[in-house]
Amino acid sequence: MSFLLKFIEQYLTYFAIDVSKLLPKDQSTARSEALKTLQQHQRKELVVAILLFTAGLGDSHPLNDETKKSDSHSCVCKSFSEKSVDVECANKFSAREIQSILNRTDFVGDLFELHLRISSPVVVSIPANLLSGRSFNRIFIYCGNDSAPTQVRIDPNAFRTTSHRTDIFRIFNCDLNQQDDLAFLTDFIKLASLSLQSSSNIHSFAKLPVLSNLKSLTIFNCSGLERLAMFPISAIPAGLKELDLALNMLNDQKMEMILNSIVSSSSARTLEMLRLSGNRLTQIPQYRILSSFTQLSQLYLDGNSIPSIAKGSLDFSSQMPNLTVLNLMNIGLTEVEPKAFKYVSAKVHLDVNNLTRFDSSVYKQMLERSVETGRGGLTFTSNWVDCSDCRLVWLIRNNRHLLSSVRGTCLTNSTNSAKFEDVKISDYDHCGDIPDGDDDSKSSSSWFYFFLLKLVGVRL
Repeated sequence: MSFLLKFIEQYLTYFAIDVSKLLPKDQSTARSEALKTLQQHQRKELVVAILLFTAGLGDSHPLNDETKKSDSHSCVCKSFSEKSVDVECANKFSAREIQSILNRTDFVGDLFELHLRISSPVVVSIPANLLSGRSFNRIFIYCGNDSAPTQVRIDPNAFRTTSHRTDIFRIFNCDLNQQDDLAFLTDFIKLASLSLQSSSNIHSFAKLPVLSNLKSLTIFNCSGLERLAMFPISAIPAGLKELDLALNMLNDQKMEMILNSIVSSSSARTLEMLRLSGNRLTQIPQYRILSSFTQLSQLYLDGNSIPSIAKGSLDFSSQMPNLTVLNLMNIGLTEVEPKAFKYVSAKVHLDVNNLTRFDSSVYKQMLERSVETGRGGLTFTSNWVDCSDCRLVWLIRNNRHLLSSVRGTCLTNSTNSAKFEDVKISDYDHCGDIPDGDDDSKSSSSWFYFFLLKLVGVRL
């Protein structure tokens, strides 16, 4: 690069252009001064040479900062447009460095997104007045990576100049052990979505300031939430619409505490999506709690360890006329009691479980309601139901019209599966005449009792 600049300098000297004129006192105006000099000499063919030369004038020039990191600075601007600013900082940095980056742009006024990426083996402080008067619609903070999160300490006044405007604030991979509270979100009057993802030691969440407009809260794959003595739902007076608490190691008791907090707030009447996936739940949350969320449309319980669903445990859905999704995938489910889905009109996902039966006493009423109303239905793939099991006769042979409401598979052998609708009716010739309500296999006592009654002439 130095050789190129030397060559350009000699080239300019040859055309009798004073190089010193290209060195304005304010280096931020280097481009405009260069172009002015160029116009004076009417040598348009030199535009590339002059711009290349001015690009290397100092560490503070935007082109230089976007292409390489100065040895004297901790932060570098990776990209800059009117829609997004992407800044990467290593080790400790000052507010002046960020302010300098934000001020070295042709764009004036407010910007749309700020992406601040921090990587350091030591605690990094995000200082006050970070944005130098700028404001953003969205702010994203990334700390280190999944294996080595960076500890950060955010000054209460770090983002004060954008509190009136920011509607999305997200934090990724940060260790918040040094953070006593979330005071840096004070007076964020338009904040609608707050997200803490893959972060650790988030005990400071207990001191969430009032966010009067918050509608979506995500705490995903974090540690520290399970140690909170209380959930700060009072800080969200407007009422949440979406709450995502997936992958936070929450057991039944801790989840009950959190959900009870929500039930006692205005959010009980506004919540539309509740995601409790991938925690340590061993049972469906209580009817008393879930039935309070009368506007709920989506409930995710997938990825927990809930081996059985008892009759009545899903009756809360009768209080949820808008419920469209009930996700029970991959919960280690081995048993569902008859009529467990009696009041469920949502689409139920039972994929990737350990179920070995598909009984009419469990599913028939739900599928009939789905066909009748055009709502709901069932997904039932990757379980352990044998395609040759006579307990499938009620569906595949006797009620094929219900197949439109279920996307299910059964095993043809130890490694292959078939869709319910692709199984041949003739595969059940060995099962004989089975009424819809008989879910027991041919070898069971109920099956024997059925044929015994037929034998003695009892009309069924």
